[in-house]
This record gives sequence, structure tokens and C-alpha cells, in this order.
Amino acid sequence: HWGVRGELDLALRGRWHLGAAVSYSHAEYPVYRDVDTGDLQSSHLSGTGYASTVLSLGPLEVRALGGVGFVGTYVNGVLYDPATPNQSAYAWPDMFGVYPTAEASFGLRLIGERTWQLEAGPYLRWLGESFSAPMPSGGRIAARGWETMIDVAVRWKR
Repeated sequence: HWGVRGELDLALRGRWHLGAAVSYSHAEYPVYRDVDTGDLQSSHLSGTGYASTVLSLGPLEVRALGGVGFVGTYVNGVLYDPATPNQSAYAWPDMFGVYPTAEASFGLRLIGERTWQLEAGPYLRWLGESFSAPMPSGGRIAARGWETMIDVAVRWKR
């Protein structure tokens, strides 16, 4: 799983920042079931508005962020039938939708260089995906609801 994100603070009031973010993430994951195996991949393009604040703790800063927006999700893949001698491909799931999303993160950074900073911390995102694609051999491909990541960011501030 990997992703990239760009943020732009649009308004500042004291320690509070309001801004907009655009992100892209991609994940690949295997399917192992009794009736079929395969590989799925999903791509997410999201746009969010956020509010964040920065608290100074001695030589460290902690940045807390919360945001809401929309995510476009595309899922595709290939499924194989393990009962056949050559495990022939028999299904190519393909889904797209636009859904609500919400996110929260906490970043820890050392106070040093005043214009460039390195920040790292946990990132949590809720995806309001509602697709549930039927599988040819039974069952469904369900949407993901939550994802967690470690966010590493390079920040520039004026």
C-alpha cells in the first residue's frame, strides 16, 4: 500500500490552520478462498478540507489534523479457478464509485530548520465505500471501511 498527498493551508488563525488536500493511494491484495484465488487492486483519489493545529512541546511540535471530503475508488483484478488444472482466469471484477471520506492524523516534528521540517506519525482514514460486487462463484467483494498508515511528510512553511 502506498500513497502521496499534497496539502495547502489556505487560512491561519492563531495556531489553527484551514486547508485543502489532494491524495492518491494504491493497494494490491491477494484473494484466497476455497472456490477461487486471485489478485485485486484498488486506487483512491481524494479531495478533502481539513483543520489542523500545532502544539509546541519543548524541542518538538505535534500537529493534529482532521478532515472530510470525497474519494473516488476504482477496484479491479482477476480471479482464477483453483479446481482447473491450469487455474484458468474466469472473472475480472471492475468497480468504481465516489464516496464520503474522513481522516485524522497526528504528526511529530523536531523544531529545527524553520522553513523545512520532517514530520511522521499515524494516519487514520474512513472510507464510506458502499460497493459490494458479486463474485461468480458466490460471495461478494466488500468495500474497505478503515485504513491506517504511517504518514511521513516533508513540510515547507513560510
